Amino acid sequence: MNKGIDNFATKNVVVFSVLLVIVTMPVAWGILYPLLIPLGMMWYNAIKYTVSAVLALVFMYVLWQKKVFSFRNPRFFKNLFTFGLLGVLGSVGAFFVSGGVVDLNPGLGLIIGCIWMNLAIAVSEEVIFRGILLNTMLSVWKHKKNVIFLAVVISNIIFGLRHLINLVLMPDTVVLTAAQVIFTFMAGVYLSAVFLRTNNIWVCVVIHFMEDLGVSIWEIFSSSQAAEANQDGSLWMAAGMILVQLPYLIFAILMLRDKKWDRLTDKTAFNY
Repeated sequence: MNKGIDNFATKNVVVFSVLLVIVTMPVAWGILYPLLIPLGMMWYNAIKYTVSAVLALVFMYVLWQKKVFSFRNPRFFKNLFTFGLLGVLGSVGAFFVSGGVVDLNPGLGLIIGCIWMNLAIAVSEEVIFRGILLNTMLSVWKHKKNVIFLAVVISNIIFGLRHLINLVLMPDTVVLTAAQVIFTFMAGVYLSAVFLRTNNIWVCVVIHFMEDLGVSIWEIFSSSQAAEANQDGSLWMAAGMILVQLPYLIFAILMLRDKKWDRLTDKTAFNY
């Protein structure tokens, strides 16, 4: 890790994590907002998450001093198939609980924008929360008891709470935002377990993309009224979104009980 940042992160790992999230997300998004919002919310989100992804990859390279675009893990596709199946099931479940009035004429631009947005979200969030935050906590807390559970839980509490920023642009979506905080924590725990098991961040990126795209499908194929940005979800919808993530949490707990992960070195134990 970069020496100066390493010293700060070692002494203030949670503060470091929160600051990293703030810099790469809310601060960057606030700067871009007046420039991009005239393009519409879909394109604003697509571009802002792309900027976050670029910033996150730069931070990862500075922190860990290694290439970050590697697919060299020989079990990449095997792991993707093994752990990605649950991601596909989560996408299907998310589609059915998200709601929306189906309209099979969404327009090519909207489809491309939504795919781009969800890919940028997956890259930025996985690199930040699994690639940097989780790795940093594992490295700093390597001598703590139950370091795996501690790092996974705290990094994903930050991951879940990050979604509270949605209330800034959509202040009326209290129920939907609360559901997002809970189900992203649950999904994040699963993605952290997959990251630890596979040693490859890009498996997590693809799984994350598949599930987020499933949540967004109703937006692509819905009327503008159904996709109204400030429309809050019902309590039943929120409960459904959380229940869809329950299998993720169960599988994650089973994977995280693997004792072989107690081996941690002075350097990060995981690849990208």
